[in-house]
This record gives sequence, C-alpha cells and structure tokens, in this order.
Amino acid sequence: MQGIVAEIVYENQRGSFLLGIPRFSSRLLPTDYPAWSSEKGFFRNNINSIQLPPTWEWVSKWMVDNNGDVDQDGWSYSFAFTSANWSGNPSVTSYVRRRKWIRMRQPKNEPLATDASGGTKSSSSIGIIELLERQRLDREKLDELETCIKDNVYKPEYLLGRATIILLQFDYDIWRLEAIKLLHTLLDDARENLKQLKSSSTGTTKSASATSIDEPESASPAEWHLDVNYIDTVPRLMLRTLNFHQYRMEYAKLAGVKSQVFFL
Repeated sequence: MQGIVAEIVYENQRGSFLLGIPRFSSRLLPTDYPAWSSEKGFFRNNINSIQLPPTWEWVSKWMVDNNGDVDQDGWSYSFAFTSANWSGNPSVTSYVRRRKWIRMRQPKNEPLATDASGGTKSSSSIGIIELLERQRLDREKLDELETCIKDNVYKPEYLLGRATIILLQFDYDIWRLEAIKLLHTLLDDARENLKQLKSSSTGTTKSASATSIDEPESASPAEWHLDVNYIDTVPRLMLRTLNFHQYRMEYAKLAGVKSQVFFL
C-alpha cells in the first residue's frame, strides 16, 4: 500500500494592481502557463474536472494551501510564471499570481478488474494504453500519463518500451511534445534499473524491442525488460512521432539529439 498522497494543482492568473486593487483573471498570454497546471507548467484539468486513475480514490475535498509566503487567499505573486521568486506581498511588477490547491487521495483496497478466468487482476497490470484510450481529449490523456509517472504506477522501462504507441494516442503535436517531455524524464531511471537488473538477474528477460506490438495490454510491467541499447534509441523513436519541425527542434535541444535524426 502506497498510503495517502497529495494531488497538487496550481491555479494561474495574470493581471496587475490598479490603485492598490488586484485585477487578475485567467485571461493569459499564449506564452503563459495554462490556467491550471503543475508547478512546472504542464497542463492540468481544473480541480472540478480532475479524474483519478481507476486504482485511486479521494479522501478529502480540495483545499487552498495557505502555507508559505502567500496572501490571505493563498496567492503568491511574481513577475513571470517561470520566476523562482514568489511572494505573498505583491509589487508594481507583479504581473502574475498562482495558488496551490491540494486534495488527498489513497489507493483503493479492492482489485480493479478480473481476468478472463475470473481471477483478480492487480491494478498495476492495467496497461497504460488502456488508460489513455479511456480519455477523450489530448489534455486528459496527458494528465493521466503525468499522474501515472508521478505515482510510479508503471516501471520506467515499461513505459519507454511502449513510448511510440503511447505517443500515437495523442492527436496533436503540441500535446504529443508534452508527453515526450514526460517520458524523457524516465530515461535515467530506466538505465539505472537495467544496470541493476543485468548485475543481479540470472534468469532470462524479455526485450521490449523484440516484443510484438500485439502484446496483450494487460501484461504485467514486471514482465517487461529492455536493454540499454534500446533505451538509447528511445529519443530518436519519440522524435519520429512529431510532424512539425518546430516541435522536433524543441525536443532535439532538450534531448541533445542531433538534427540529422529527423531524416533517418
């Protein structure tokens, strides 16, 4: 049991102070963070629309976090959303503000589903593709993927082994790029896991690079193992799912991948 954890969403607004009166709203610039986001600016649904993964349940209501340097309503102010300096006391250069919403959740005690034989199927055996297919909009799929990664629902090597299939669940490049950025954060953990596996395992493993695309989606993440060489090709494979040059260049810069891979 993972225990109770906090679901955190930031509410973002832009505006200014006129004669000492705050005039802020969710009317944001195209370059701003979304009206609801993670701390780093990834899109989140508003707090009334957030749905938990099937294996979790709420144990509290949404609450504004009034801890730290915030005003009486929980807002902290800054010059830009990317700033490292936030204060509960606004100034003439405070053009944006944010506040943190928190709601507690915990894993469900009952199994999520049953297998074909009628036996119970553990929550971790529900595949990521199945979870994404339950979501209608790209932003909802991204929210689901981010939650699964944050909560370690699946092993990094399992997600990276299905990276291309995961990304093809997204209809638009702008959301696909955000999903790529999330998956990219798993590369180092996957490499470390594989090194430990190689040094400690005496049995045989199954390479995801050789696994059929028709592998049952309910396959347990514990059964998926990659090799380091395959991990090193994942950034290139993810790049190939992007259609627009501007998004390819953005990820290439992040991943340190040479632009020549665009044409391979």
